[in-house]
Amino acid sequence: MTPAILFLVCAHVPAQAKPASPSLIAVLRDPAPFYSSAGSAGRVVVDVFLQSSARELHSVSFGIQVEPPLLIPVGGLSLSDGLFRFWGGCTCVAATRSDNGRTSSVALFGGINNVVVPIERGTLHLGHIPFHVDRDSETPQMARIRIGEDVRFSPEPPRANFGAGEVQLEPADELTITVQRRPFLRGDTNSDGSLDVADAVFFVQVAFLRGPGSFECSNAADANDDNALDISDPIFILNFLFLGGPPPAPPYPAPGYDRNFLSPERTGCAGF
Repeated sequence: MTPAILFLVCAHVPAQAKPASPSLIAVLRDPAPFYSSAGSAGRVVVDVFLQSSARELHSVSFGIQVEPPLLIPVGGLSLSDGLFRFWGGCTCVAATRSDNGRTSSVALFGGINNVVVPIERGTLHLGHIPFHVDRDSETPQMARIRIGEDVRFSPEPPRANFGAGEVQLEPADELTITVQRRPFLRGDTNSDGSLDVADAVFFVQVAFLRGPGSFECSNAADANDDNALDISDPIFILNFLFLGGPPPAPPYPAPGYDRNFLSPERTGCAGF
């Protein structure tokens, strides 16, 4: 009798993938560094999304944190166009700064009258948050933006209700923003991109004759780099242009940033 030969075939069956936890997603609308000056604060926009396999959203709450408080959220979260149709009674709380230097706000504190928002293809655009530069802060700096935990009163994780009670959300990945001053040319008091006699004349008109215009860049107007704006600056410009005096300190002859013992960081047009 011929012995039977048995073949045992083992097939590897992969484990069922665990559904991803619902989470917040933050996307920087313009990833490039942006500038701030005394006359015009910089601005950057962060879009906030909710990612979930659920089909509808009943409510969501989360916080906005910025450390250091270089950027200021303006008006909290601005709802996306799609949400206005469903969530007309949304509470979008403006940002408040806490004692520990963190900036936080709470957004989208629930729908009203059992109105729900459909979630299509697993992602819902909640809205966007415009941030402005704090003009009193020193720049350039790196600001960290976190969309997630609410820290106004006590730390609370972000939460959402998809129709079966509240669940905790995964916070968004941290965003890092670079904010820096606008480059300038030393001695270019009228900000026309060059250093000439017109800059000395413009300085005298603005500083002493109350003429039209103003210094767009105080660092540029500080021609002799002594961290003061006075009569010595136009004299320094004229002495350099016509009497063979020393040239302005950097940034000159090309635009750039100020580096001196009073400004260990790169400092641009907003101040000394």
